[in-house]
Amino acid sequence: MALSIKPIKMMTNVWSLKGLKGYMYVTKNLTPNYNVYGERLINIDNVEYRVWEHKKSKLASAMTQHIKVPSIKEGSNILYLGASSGTTVSHISDMIGPNGTIYAIEFSPRPARDLYNLSKMRENIIPIIADARKPQEYAEIVDGVDLLFSDVAQPDQSSLFIKNAEMYLKKDAQGFIAIKTRSISQREKINQIFQKELKNLEDNGFKTIKSVDISRFHRAHYAYLGQWNK
Repeated sequence: MALSIKPIKMMTNVWSLKGLKGYMYVTKNLTPNYNVYGERLINIDNVEYRVWEHKKSKLASAMTQHIKVPSIKEGSNILYLGASSGTTVSHISDMIGPNGTIYAIEFSPRPARDLYNLSKMRENIIPIIADARKPQEYAEIVDGVDLLFSDVAQPDQSSLFIKNAEMYLKKDAQGFIAIKTRSISQREKINQIFQKELKNLEDNGFKTIKSVDISRFHRAHYAYLGQWNK
């Protein structure tokens, strides 16, 4: 069966690929012949693409439910909280190209080491070992950004997201956050937890664009995209 590839509407440098196992997302590999987390590399018309595993990425999972993030484009500057070892970061790196920048914040030493090694191959990634709850720690490195992205397992997820937005997010820019409800409460229903986080976001400067439940791929998680109005 021939592979069929088409661009994703409202997004840059990410495609939908139809093959034997249905549809999958792919990004054009910024570092040909090298993968990051064991993902497949596929060559189509002499262009190498990386398969984007949505079960390993909150952003890819949200995209399967029609969240589009147009601010991830060529030349964008992005602040990524909770970058871990760089799975999703690497695909965003493909999308923004060599003229964009990802300020990748990670607190834990082990994944930060993997992130640092990734940055040696991808010069548009700037790894920063810091606590996302203390955005002043990286004020000398990070400038105004076009997108704030957060994937942090903390009880105060939306509050630290807002704190970083106040310091670094440009007016009318976008923010994407993966809400890990069970990091906030083990007892409440996940929808009730998310509604409280949603209210906090909307009361403190974000206008909701879209939110979706991504628990099908990531247990007890929601994805939120909003516009910063401060």
